[in-house]
Amino acid sequence: MDFLLGQNSVEGKISGYLDRFASLLILLAILLPFLATISYISVTVNRVASFIQFLFVLVYTLPTIHFYKELYSVSITARVVAVLLVITSIGWLVNYIPVYGIYQSWFYAVQVLFVGAAVVWFERCGISSFKWLFFSKIIIFGITLALFVIYFLSLGEGGNPAAIKGNPPVFRHLRHFNYELAFLSMLAVGMFFVWRVRSVHYSFWGGLFLVLGFVSVWSGGRGQLLALCFFLLCLAVFSRKILFDRSVLISVLCFVVGGLLVFCTDWTYLVDSPLKRTVEFSSVNSVSSGRIAIWTEAIQHLERSVFFGFGPDAFLRLPMKSGPVQPHSFLFQWLLEFGIVGSLALFIALYKIVRHCLRVLRGDDSLAVITAASFLSGLVFALVDGILYHALPSIMMGLLLAFLYSSRCNPRRDKTVNGG
Repeated sequence: MDFLLGQNSVEGKISGYLDRFASLLILLAILLPFLATISYISVTVNRVASFIQFLFVLVYTLPTIHFYKELYSVSITARVVAVLLVITSIGWLVNYIPVYGIYQSWFYAVQVLFVGAAVVWFERCGISSFKWLFFSKIIIFGITLALFVIYFLSLGEGGNPAAIKGNPPVFRHLRHFNYELAFLSMLAVGMFFVWRVRSVHYSFWGGLFLVLGFVSVWSGGRGQLLALCFFLLCLAVFSRKILFDRSVLISVLCFVVGGLLVFCTDWTYLVDSPLKRTVEFSSVNSVSSGRIAIWTEAIQHLERSVFFGFGPDAFLRLPMKSGPVQPHSFLFQWLLEFGIVGSLALFIALYKIVRHCLRVLRGDDSLAVITAASFLSGLVFALVDGILYHALPSIMMGLLLAFLYSSRCNPRRDKTVNGG
């Protein structure tokens, strides 16, 4: 009996070390791609991220396999989605699309495995794993602000501060920074409301949201602000208890004040142009910063392979006149890459996920409610930008989704984990 207890103790220690190593890999999966944006393009950054994510999956290989076996056995939807995606893959091969030689294929496959492994991570590491995400985003935010300060100090007389939009010292484009600002803002609301960390004074949270509001408006991130408004709308519809809590009201007030402060300074050079286009509304394409033209061209190409699309990273490989490497909307990204058959599978899966989020929003678990609202807001953001293409926001969406399908938010999963 003592021998068995000792064996269990050893297994417990090994399990604990693996969980710590997995947490470290999560931190690296968030930080290293961020640092890679200093020198590398998005395609390379996605490679860095997927490699670290794959290492994370290897840590939890067996429980991840068990998770998907269970999902496949109990969910008709999962089986339908799997069959449709297999048919799509066969369609790619028949149409001589070299899908297995396209690195983005690897990136997509790893994202699926990553979500399953992250479900296991959340269940084994508990709520501390959620804090881990918040602090990793705080680190990125702090480093980014420091690099921006250095950038402006080095401009010198006659420098053009507006040039930072297309060529910032990190993120490759300022729009990508807005992805981080959106998720950090929503995570911060969750941290402030749920934990009310006594060792951190209210002045810290007020200051954080003040800076977040200022930087968000200064950068002219309309998609980010759309996502944050939708986040608050979710809380207003499903959980007014959270929305009208003192911590959330302080967060919103400080964010708004920080945003308004931009217009009291001469730092409006980035927000003036998109604000003017929105107010004047000369054309939908102009207001959308050319997205309508991008999406129209994507649909024109889709007509050549309507059922199966052109495979991952189609936008980058096709002769597109519009220029960007991705269509700035997951709807057109999926249609162009997966065609009608594959997109049908993805939309069926998305429908089930959204339904699950709505059930969570109606629940009493405040952290789960905030997480569901954050995920749905990320989807709204993904309608008009590359949230589900670029590594950093994709990882964040995957982690939010994993938390929503862990035993804390999924009663069926809770019974399985606890042997019910």
